[in-house]
Amino acid sequence: MEEGTPYSGQYGKGSRAGRILLGAFIKRFAWSVTINDEGELTTLTFYKQASGMVGGIIGVSQVNKEFNSIINSLINFHKGIESKK
Repeated sequence: MEEGTPYSGQYGKGSRAGRILLGAFIKRFAWSVTINDEGELTTLTFYKQASGMVGGIIGVSQVNKEFNSIINSLINFHKGIESKK
């Protein structure tokens, strides 16, 4: 976690400065996560904070691949919970 709270914060992996200086040679990922609990309904909002543009086409590809990996993990986790109901 880089800032905020566990329920509304920004999470990151890698060096911002390194990504700016060395582009795609340094991996940098950043996500915003918000969890809202409204009675029986809980929502998770997850989106990219870093596009990877500093790393060029390779950087964008790296960020998209990592984002899709996390989304697929969340989908599988949710399916596992639903199947136990």
